[in-house]
Amino acid sequence: MAEILGKFNGPNAKYKINISIGSLGGDADLARTSNSGIPRTYNIVFNENYPNATSLSKATSLIHEYIHAYFNTLYDDWKNNGNIHAYDEYPPLKAFYIDGTYSSPYSKDAHHDAIASSFINLMAATIQEYNTNMPVAVGAADQFYIDMAWSSLQGTPAYNNSNLTEEAKDRIGSQRAVETYNKPRGIYPVVGTPCNN
Repeated sequence: MAEILGKFNGPNAKYKINISIGSLGGDADLARTSNSGIPRTYNIVFNENYPNATSLSKATSLIHEYIHAYFNTLYDDWKNNGNIHAYDEYPPLKAFYIDGTYSSPYSKDAHHDAIASSFINLMAATIQEYNTNMPVAVGAADQFYIDMAWSSLQGTPAYNNSNLTEEAKDRIGSQRAVETYNKPRGIYPVVGTPCNN
């Protein structure tokens, strides 16, 4: 995560992120990342209709969107700065942007495949560390936080085509709903704290 955040903040940052709240056109997305129209600057917009979610839900969305912005910087590194190795670590992105062999015409699907294949454990550790204020090694997060990381992909082909069992998907969906609406559901308690910002 430090590498991702370092691209946007710090002494060597070459990119910028604007974060705001606004309309996503009635879309069910909780947040969305886009190019701002200004070189090397990206916008993350949280849906103005995001319910009274917990800080854990919003942090999960923010981490997910930062990864999208990071992938956008890789595009800039490749297309505009000539870095032919920008996508070497992310086969779905290389297949989409360079090889033209990706199975979907949508870049967001390639992004989500790359998140599913390369970032779930990192996201889970980051979310757990954020929520508990205790260091967590990548790959050592509790199942709840792994589920929260996966929940940021709900409704995407990457999630639908994953090797997650239906039981796991039910659990992930329930836990995400609990945190998104800040309301217990069946056996699932609210883990995060209320967030009105």
